[in-house]
Amino acid sequence: MNENTDLSQNLNSIENANDKNINLNINNIHKNNLNNYIILTPEDSVQTQINIGTDIIMQLDDVIPASEVAKDNFKDRVQLAADRSIRWLDRSIEYINKLQGDTVTSNIFPIVQGGVDLTLRKQMCEQIKLRHVPGVAIGGLVGGESKFDFIKVVSVCCDTLPTHIPR
Repeated sequence: MNENTDLSQNLNSIENANDKNINLNINNIHKNNLNNYIILTPEDSVQTQINIGTDIIMQLDDVIPASEVAKDNFKDRVQLAADRSIRWLDRSIEYINKLQGDTVTSNIFPIVQGGVDLTLRKQMCEQIKLRHVPGVAIGGLVGGESKFDFIKVVSVCCDTLPTHIPR
Protein backbone atom coordinates (compact mmCIF):
# COMPACT_ATOMS: atom_id res chain seq x y z
CA MET A 1 0.00 0.00 0.00
CA ASN A 2 1.30 3.43 -0.81
CA GLU A 3 1.32 6.50 1.41
CA ASN A 4 -1.72 8.10 -0.31
CA THR A 5 -3.78 4.92 0.02
CA ASP A 6 -3.00 4.71 3.75
CA LEU A 7 -3.87 8.38 4.21
CA SER A 8 -7.08 8.04 2.21
CA GLN A 9 -8.22 5.04 4.26
CA ASN A 10 -7.48 6.85 7.52
CA LEU A 11 -9.44 9.89 6.38
CA ASN A 12 -12.38 7.77 5.26
CA SER A 13 -12.49 6.10 8.67
CA ILE A 14 -12.42 9.53 10.35
CA GLU A 15 -15.24 10.83 8.16
CA ASN A 16 -17.24 7.63 8.66
CA ALA A 17 -17.02 8.15 12.42
CA ASN A 18 -20.05 10.41 11.94
CA ASP A 19 -18.44 13.45 13.53
CA LYS A 20 -20.11 16.30 11.69
CA ASN A 21 -17.26 18.60 12.67
CA ILE A 22 -14.77 16.55 10.69
CA ASN A 23 -15.10 16.66 6.91
CA LEU A 24 -11.81 15.42 5.51
CA ASN A 25 -10.63 13.60 2.44
CA ILE A 26 -7.49 13.17 0.42
CA ASN A 27 -8.23 16.35 -1.55
CA ASN A 28 -7.73 18.71 1.37
CA ILE A 29 -4.60 17.06 2.76
CA HIS A 30 -1.44 18.44 1.19
CA LYS A 31 2.27 18.11 1.74
CA ASN A 32 4.00 21.40 2.39
CA ASN A 33 7.54 22.18 1.27
CA LEU A 34 8.88 20.56 4.44
CA ASN A 35 7.21 17.28 3.41
CA ASN A 36 4.70 17.51 6.26
CA TYR A 37 1.00 17.01 5.77
CA ILE A 38 -1.28 19.97 6.33
CA ILE A 39 -5.06 19.94 6.52
CA LEU A 40 -6.88 22.60 4.54
CA THR A 41 -10.40 23.13 5.88
CA PRO A 42 -13.10 25.21 4.18
CA GLU A 43 -12.48 27.90 6.79
CA ASP A 44 -8.71 27.86 6.19
CA SER A 45 -9.30 28.18 2.47
CA VAL A 46 -11.57 31.20 2.94
CA GLN A 47 -9.16 32.86 5.38
CA THR A 48 -6.19 32.34 3.07
CA GLN A 49 -8.06 33.93 0.19
CA ILE A 50 -9.10 36.86 2.39
CA ASN A 51 -5.49 37.25 3.55
CA ILE A 52 -4.25 37.67 -0.02
CA GLY A 53 -6.98 40.21 -0.74
CA THR A 54 -9.00 38.30 -3.30
CA ASP A 55 -12.21 39.83 -4.62
CA ILE A 56 -13.76 36.43 -5.35
CA ILE A 57 -13.42 33.52 -2.95
CA MET A 58 -13.70 30.09 -4.50
CA GLN A 59 -15.05 27.61 -2.01
CA LEU A 60 -12.98 24.56 -1.18
CA ASP A 61 -14.56 21.72 -3.13
CA ASP A 62 -14.00 18.00 -3.41
CA VAL A 63 -12.22 17.49 -6.72
CA ILE A 64 -12.26 13.96 -8.09
CA PRO A 65 -8.91 12.88 -9.52
CA ALA A 66 -9.05 11.83 -13.17
CA SER A 67 -7.65 8.44 -12.10
CA GLU A 68 -10.99 7.64 -10.41
CA VAL A 69 -13.15 8.06 -13.54
CA ALA A 70 -12.77 4.45 -14.64
CA LYS A 71 -13.47 2.92 -11.21
CA ASP A 72 -16.63 0.92 -10.58
CA ASN A 73 -17.80 3.20 -7.78
CA PHE A 74 -17.33 6.42 -9.78
CA LYS A 75 -21.03 7.41 -9.65
CA ASP A 76 -21.00 7.05 -5.84
CA ARG A 77 -17.77 9.04 -5.69
CA VAL A 78 -19.29 11.87 -7.77
CA GLN A 79 -22.31 11.99 -5.42
CA LEU A 80 -20.00 12.06 -2.40
CA ALA A 81 -18.00 14.93 -3.93
CA ALA A 82 -21.16 16.91 -4.66
CA ASP A 83 -22.58 16.39 -1.16
CA ARG A 84 -19.27 17.19 0.50
CA SER A 85 -18.83 20.32 -1.60
CA ILE A 86 -22.25 21.62 -0.49
CA ARG A 87 -21.34 20.97 3.16
CA TRP A 88 -18.07 22.80 2.64
CA LEU A 89 -19.90 25.67 0.92
CA ASP A 90 -22.15 26.04 3.95
CA ARG A 91 -19.13 26.07 6.26
CA SER A 92 -17.45 28.70 4.07
CA ILE A 93 -20.54 30.92 4.04
CA GLU A 94 -20.91 30.54 7.81
CA TYR A 95 -17.27 31.52 8.29
CA ILE A 96 -17.59 34.58 6.05
CA ASN A 97 -20.75 35.62 7.88
CA LYS A 98 -18.88 35.44 11.19
CA LEU A 99 -16.18 37.71 9.76
CA GLN A 100 -18.51 40.30 8.23
CA GLY A 101 -17.92 42.60 11.20
CA ASP A 102 -14.25 42.55 10.22
CA THR A 103 -15.08 44.23 6.88
CA VAL A 104 -14.79 41.20 4.63
CA THR A 105 -15.43 42.52 1.14
CA SER A 106 -14.85 39.30 -0.81
CA ASN A 107 -17.60 37.40 -2.57
CA ILE A 108 -17.96 33.63 -2.35
CA PHE A 109 -18.49 31.72 -5.56
CA PRO A 110 -19.60 28.11 -5.05
CA ILE A 111 -18.33 25.44 -7.40
CA VAL A 112 -20.92 23.20 -9.07
CA GLN A 113 -19.85 19.55 -8.91
CA GLY A 114 -21.46 16.47 -10.43
CA GLY A 115 -19.29 15.09 -13.21
CA VAL A 116 -21.33 14.49 -16.37
CA ASP A 117 -24.42 13.41 -14.40
CA LEU A 118 -26.94 16.04 -15.57
CA THR A 119 -29.48 15.19 -12.87
CA LEU A 120 -26.87 15.65 -10.15
CA ARG A 121 -25.70 18.88 -11.78
CA LYS A 122 -29.25 20.24 -11.69
CA GLN A 123 -29.56 19.22 -8.02
CA MET A 124 -26.28 20.97 -7.20
CA CYS A 125 -27.42 24.12 -9.02
CA GLU A 126 -30.71 24.09 -7.11
CA GLN A 127 -28.82 23.71 -3.81
CA ILE A 128 -26.55 26.61 -4.71
CA LYS A 129 -29.50 28.81 -5.72
CA LEU A 130 -30.88 28.43 -2.18
CA ARG A 131 -27.77 30.14 -0.84
CA HIS A 132 -28.18 33.43 -2.79
CA VAL A 133 -24.54 33.78 -3.79
CA PRO A 134 -23.17 36.55 -6.04
CA GLY A 135 -21.74 34.16 -8.66
CA VAL A 136 -20.98 30.51 -9.43
CA ALA A 137 -18.15 28.49 -10.96
CA ILE A 138 -18.90 25.36 -12.96
CA GLY A 139 -16.35 22.78 -11.88
CA GLY A 140 -16.08 19.06 -11.47
CA LEU A 141 -15.10 18.34 -15.05
CA VAL A 142 -11.92 16.29 -14.82
CA GLY A 143 -10.78 16.69 -18.40
CA GLY A 144 -11.50 13.15 -19.55
CA GLU A 145 -15.05 13.79 -20.69
CA SER A 146 -15.94 14.34 -24.34
CA LYS A 147 -16.44 17.84 -25.68
CA PHE A 148 -20.10 16.97 -26.21
CA ASP A 149 -20.52 15.99 -22.53
CA PHE A 150 -18.60 19.09 -21.43
CA ILE A 151 -20.93 21.34 -23.46
CA LYS A 152 -24.04 19.52 -22.15
CA VAL A 153 -22.89 20.00 -18.53
CA VAL A 154 -22.13 23.70 -18.96
CA SER A 155 -25.42 24.21 -20.79
CA VAL A 156 -27.49 22.47 -18.10
CA CYS A 157 -25.75 24.42 -15.34
CA CYS A 158 -26.19 27.76 -17.11
CA ASP A 159 -29.85 26.97 -17.82
CA THR A 160 -30.48 26.03 -14.16
CA LEU A 161 -28.51 28.76 -12.38
CA PRO A 162 -29.85 32.31 -11.97
CA THR A 163 -29.18 34.42 -15.05
CA HIS A 164 -28.48 37.60 -13.09
CA ILE A 165 -25.20 36.36 -11.57
CA PRO A 166 -21.86 35.48 -13.23
CA ARG A 167 -21.59 31.82 -14.09
